[in-house]
Amino acid sequence: YEESLRKMDLIEQSVAERNLNLLDKFSSLRHRAAEEKAEGFNIFFIRFHVLDPERFLQKTVKYVRWIWTPPVALVTAAASPWTISVFVQNWQPMWAGTMELYKFIGKPLVDVLHFFVILCIIGAIHEFGHAYAVKIYGGEVHDIGMALFYFMPVFYCDTADAFMFPNQMKRLWVTIAGIYSEVAICVVATFLWVVSYPDTLVNQLAYKTMLFTGISAVFFNINPLIKVDGYYALSSLLKLPDLREAAWGQIGAWIQKNILRLPVEIPATTRRKRRLYWIYGVLSIAYTATIMFIIYRLFDNFYSKYFPDFGVILLIVTLSQIFRKKARTAIRVGKLFYLDKKELVKSPRSRLP
Repeated sequence: YEESLRKMDLIEQSVAERNLNLLDKFSSLRHRAAEEKAEGFNIFFIRFHVLDPERFLQKTVKYVRWIWTPPVALVTAAASPWTISVFVQNWQPMWAGTMELYKFIGKPLVDVLHFFVILCIIGAIHEFGHAYAVKIYGGEVHDIGMALFYFMPVFYCDTADAFMFPNQMKRLWVTIAGIYSEVAICVVATFLWVVSYPDTLVNQLAYKTMLFTGISAVFFNINPLIKVDGYYALSSLLKLPDLREAAWGQIGAWIQKNILRLPVEIPATTRRKRRLYWIYGVLSIAYTATIMFIIYRLFDNFYSKYFPDFGVILLIVTLSQIFRKKARTAIRVGKLFYLDKKELVKSPRSRLP
């Protein structure tokens, strides 16, 4: 009951409680950074620092502050249903166009360049959306860059200062600022596509921008089952900064204790959190397992086709690199299970026919 009152801000937190919450958030950040450092070099996720945008943000924030004002946000929200209706009416060609957007084999060089130009522009706008939101609410941003995620270019923005904001809605705005920026771009691109003549440069660029921001980027970014904007928005709304880790830990401990009969303790938590952990954990585990199977099939088909003689070895090496953290967890649980059950297995009673 008290937790519910605090969630509704009906009970004010003391200075000590606020400080403890900040320490908990910073502890989560340090733990996440330590895990990334312990992972070492990962060929499937290579990060490149591009710039420190703080001085640029200070000089330009006054020119873009209007984008986050209520009237502009309301117009964007009001135009979104119309944009969705355009997508629904043209769903089949747009879905086919989205699939074609990511196929580079056999494409003219101009089309490939169009894709990467649009990707870089939209990616920069997305990340600067996060950065400007942090700046508007009083924080600082000192790192914007790009990364190769499974050899595909992606972008990132360090918004760690948002954890200091006491207002939950400000933290939420920082989290969804990238999606909001892409929705606004999608609305404008859809309008240009509808009103422009077919087969013109404006029409083609608007169409590709629609596909990238409408289907590819927005639906990917709002997915809360992977750690992108949608996940961080959900964890902010639920006030559970380590939602995924805590949910997986809760379910993993329950499986080890009740199914494998290992001497582990299930982390103590409230009934509300336990229910959220199980709902989110089951869905995210199922989604992750599906993605893992798809990745396995993709690399299996690729290696079987182009490297049939030693494809199995390459597949094992590749999957061990991609899923090394999960593999270490499985090995750790396996060792614990063996150490706990080896006396039972070696006992004379267990060898009786």
